Amino acid sequence: NELAQAFVDNGYNIKWLMKQMASSEAYQMSSRYPGTWDPQWEPLFARKLVRRLWGEEIHDSLTMASGVLGSYDLGRSYPGLSTVTSTMKNPEPVGNPDRGGAVSRFLDAFLRGDRDEEERRADGSISQALGLMNDPLVMSRIRGSGTGANANLLLVRNLSKPDAELTDTLFQTVLSRVPTDAERTAALAQLRTGNRTQAAEDLLWSLFNKVDFLFNY
Repeated sequence: NELAQAFVDNGYNIKWLMKQMASSEAYQMSSRYPGTWDPQWEPLFARKLVRRLWGEEIHDSLTMASGVLGSYDLGRSYPGLSTVTSTMKNPEPVGNPDRGGAVSRFLDAFLRGDRDEEERRADGSISQALGLMNDPLVMSRIRGSGTGANANLLLVRNLSKPDAELTDTLFQTVLSRVPTDAERTAALAQLRTGNRTQAAEDLLWSLFNKVDFLFNY
């Protein structure tokens, strides 16, 4: 209520509101908590609560990390709007950025709801796991060879790097962290076995399928 009143007092300034929220102690807290956590403290903002990403956020993370962006003409459903590369710019969750195609089905698997009759949900499902493992949206964005829009720019630009540097680059780009010692050992062993491009593609695929990728920590 105090924040709402302050928003009114500042002339309904959205930029001011976002700044106040982002610079608050609660917003900047870590998801890690020293000691024993009590679920009853959740309403008190005692730590950052881990949240599963929305389907749109997962889609956009995949495309941005790979460098293979989508192209969705919103003007077909919303006259006056332009073509965008991000599904987060779709005006409504129920909208079909690709006319009910693979992208729309991928987003629906992550229970995006429709704002009117069905709430957005964070439940997990087998279809979500299968989508991340096999969906064309993912499989078309792990190709480390070729040129043009179909090649994964992340791999194309970094395949020439030493194995350790390539591993760190993939982890930092996809998961926003460096690999653990165990992860680095496994990744290096994979990169040094068989076709290196294929091994790098497999490593990238495994990162897109890690639990870390689906959550905001």
